Amino acid sequence: MLKKILGSKNLNSLANPFYQTLLMIFSVTIIGFLSHGYLKNFNNFDPSPRLLKNHNSAMPVVNTGLYVNNFSKFDMVKNDFEIDAVLWFEFDPKEITLEALGKCSFSKGSLSDEILLSQYSPYVEKRGNRVFARYNIKLNFVSNLNYSMFPIDAHRLYITLNNKHFNDELGRNVVLKVRDENFIVANEVYTPGWQVVNKAVRYGHVEDSLNNDQGINLNFPRVIFEIDFSNHSFKDIFLLIFPLLILFFMGLLTFAFISHREKGGQVRMRGLTLAASSISALVSYRFVIANLSPSADYFMFIDYIFNLILLCLFVIFIIQCLFLNKKFNYSGITLISFHVLFIASWTSFLYVWGI
Repeated sequence: MLKKILGSKNLNSLANPFYQTLLMIFSVTIIGFLSHGYLKNFNNFDPSPRLLKNHNSAMPVVNTGLYVNNFSKFDMVKNDFEIDAVLWFEFDPKEITLEALGKCSFSKGSLSDEILLSQYSPYVEKRGNRVFARYNIKLNFVSNLNYSMFPIDAHRLYITLNNKHFNDELGRNVVLKVRDENFIVANEVYTPGWQVVNKAVRYGHVEDSLNNDQGINLNFPRVIFEIDFSNHSFKDIFLLIFPLLILFFMGLLTFAFISHREKGGQVRMRGLTLAASSISALVSYRFVIANLSPSADYFMFIDYIFNLILLCLFVIFIIQCLFLNKKFNYSGITLISFHVLFIASWTSFLYVWGI
């Protein structure tokens, strides 16, 4: 009974190119809907820098702020960024010196002119019993980016400010305090293909262990400025994934040949040739994916999709070889199985593994 259902003529009629086109439209629509729903939510895998939020309330406080005027360099794939920004401090000169503040540095970043912050000539203004110092900087930096979901990904950039010299200069530590309103990203920042969706700031201290046996530690203040970006352009997604879908559906189209009734196998041979050509084209396209993808030593979303399609095309090729000289009576159920497998795998990659 089961064999009769699986091999029924009604199901096998799905191998007809017209019905395959309808199946393709249905699958692409489902995949597009699932992907759009995933992209609407900010799902971030980027690891955050270390930070201890507890600090002594008796420590001197330096009010700190950062204004990001623009990104003069923005490359999310190569993890290469440069910002034009204004960094400022407000402090009590009786407790803290401008020279000590000038020894602040950025993790995974350097000033574009390759000099220290202390070598800048800041704008200094007296405000009552406190001093306001402003630095116009251009900062080159990289961030902790995780590309697991590339190209359907979102990222959080970290700009991390440290000062490891307060204890040496002052004999005590300080707090670099930043309010949310003192971290500003200009509305006109140019980030091609990406959109700023949120920003936040955290401050506290970090402790580095210099000698575990003797308990020698270095404790210093840290500020972490965070900017959330969502993928606002479908160009990379379209260029990378759409050709994979074309090759996948070309492989499925070979079932229209394998169910043909012509004797001698000439039509089925065309199906075998098409299946082999799809595999060859897919393998060649791998070099295009490698050129457009970030450099990572782990599998990304695009890699899993590529391997899934490669496996499906290989199975299709094996079926074509086995049934080259005889009719394949299960084309319909096999087609549906491939579509279900692809949609289920895509859903799993996004909503199980990708969240």
